[in-house]
Amino acid sequence: MIPARKRPLFNRLFVAYARGLLRKHFVAVRVAGVHHATGVLARGPAVFIANHTAWWDPIVLMWLSNYLFADAGPSDGYAMMDARNLRKLPFFRALGVFGVDLADPADRAAVVDYAVGLLHGPGAQVWLFPQGAERPVTEPLVFRAGAARIALQAGVPVVPMSVRYEHGRHDKPTAYLVFGEPLQPGDGGEADVAAQEAAVRAGLQHIEAEVRAAARREESMAIALPGRTPLLGAIATSVLAVVSGKRPRSGRA
Repeated sequence: MIPARKRPLFNRLFVAYARGLLRKHFVAVRVAGVHHATGVLARGPAVFIANHTAWWDPIVLMWLSNYLFADAGPSDGYAMMDARNLRKLPFFRALGVFGVDLADPADRAAVVDYAVGLLHGPGAQVWLFPQGAERPVTEPLVFRAGAARIALQAGVPVVPMSVRYEHGRHDKPTAYLVFGEPLQPGDGGEADVAAQEAAVRAGLQHIEAEVRAAARREESMAIALPGRTPLLGAIATSVLAVVSGKRPRSGRA
């Protein structure tokens, strides 16, 4: 298990970089149900889960945690990544990313305890992609039990998020994000995992309806990321491109 080593200044710089990437490469980020997330975080910590469909997913969740959620109060986000990927991109540790070897039962047990230790106080959040790897959005959802076990041991709710990237009539895609109602932990077993899959699946169905009803998009889902790239984001983009030598790759959790 590889622990996170969060560095506030580096985190701020990289998140500005991430925000700049979203502004440059997307028409918009459209969000529904964000009150489910901010309402939970105002009361205490939470586990967040999402389907994992592209390397953009970690960029999106960093923006959510540091911009959209922070508008409603304290926000302190961490995320899980496959240990092999984290060793290749160790600077992600400074952003609050911790690593796990999913093939090692002892490592999986250790990372559950570690994640539980991060979940203290309003705004604390741990993000996981329970599919364990990037999967096409058209593929059936099959989740691992890690998120359910962490939520059970920490005694915190699980907030489901569904994500899809769609080009539509534009040369750049739109990111669609739908948050579902928080799920209270049960026994950490199959029923909890099935409930998580169903919640994310329902969010994807919501997005599918939005994509099909193009004429109603502006009315039904708010644009959360309009406007141009701020100066700090432009500077951060240049700096991080030099530091990393490559664009950030998606983590697997």
